[in-house]
Amino acid sequence: MTEAATAPAATTTAAATTTAATTTAAAATTTTPAAFDWTAHVSDEATRGWVTAKGFKDPGSLAQSALNQEKLLGVPADQIIRLPQGENADWNPVWDKLGRPKAPADYGLPVPEGDKGEFATVASEWFHEAGAPRGMAVKLAGKWNEYQAAQLKAHNDAAAARDVEQTAQLKADWGPDFDNHSALVDRAYTEFGMKPEQMAALKEVMGPREAMKFMHKIGSKIGTEGDFATGGTGGTGGAVTPEQAQAQIQALRNDKQWVKRFASGDSDARAEMRKLHQQAYPGTVMV
Repeated sequence: MTEAATAPAATTTAAATTTAATTTAAAATTTTPAAFDWTAHVSDEATRGWVTAKGFKDPGSLAQSALNQEKLLGVPADQIIRLPQGENADWNPVWDKLGRPKAPADYGLPVPEGDKGEFATVASEWFHEAGAPRGMAVKLAGKWNEYQAAQLKAHNDAAAARDVEQTAQLKADWGPDFDNHSALVDRAYTEFGMKPEQMAALKEVMGPREAMKFMHKIGSKIGTEGDFATGGTGGTGGAVTPEQAQAQIQALRNDKQWVKRFASGDSDARAEMRKLHQQAYPGTVMV
């Protein structure tokens, strides 16, 4: 009775021991896999070190950080330009990224009508050296062309107004002899080999009134073709017709400086007028 009762208890204890041993063995054979190191797949060592130092747990956290930074900056990271530091820093990469053309000729600056483009070529070199983007350079060139055109128009308008005014004054000075005096001016500059554009340039510099009077003084001294009448100091030369002498007298009377000399009793001026009077009115004596 005693032995029979003890047998089942022993069996139960043995089974429990076996189960515990099995559980222990199973636990011993089960191991937790190592965590996946995603940073090992970052090929650049410096970048991998930066990612590790920042403590990003996974690619998702890195992507989230990049997105937040882009939201903060307002532009994509590839559009951010890092400014060079230092007095001698190289700014060329910045200018290129901002839109500077590869070569000066690539600017394609606008050229005014009739312009050969020499200045645009030089300006393109300046723009490229300064690092100007193409859009900026084209706009500046256009503004410069507009300014130059406005300046030229203002100059031409002022010159035209001056010419009209001085021509009217000259007509008043010469009165009915205007056409004859003008013809004498034409003969003078032709006689001395001046071209029409050279006479125009003289009028541009001196003004039409003074230029015409200047050339008239020269023309009034022309006698027969190739000869000259006597000058104010009494030289000798070819003969002049009474009409030519009368034209010279009228020219002198219109010369305020000469009139002052004559009125003051200048001997040269009086001798000049006396000779011209004899030529203009033969047989008479100047009073």
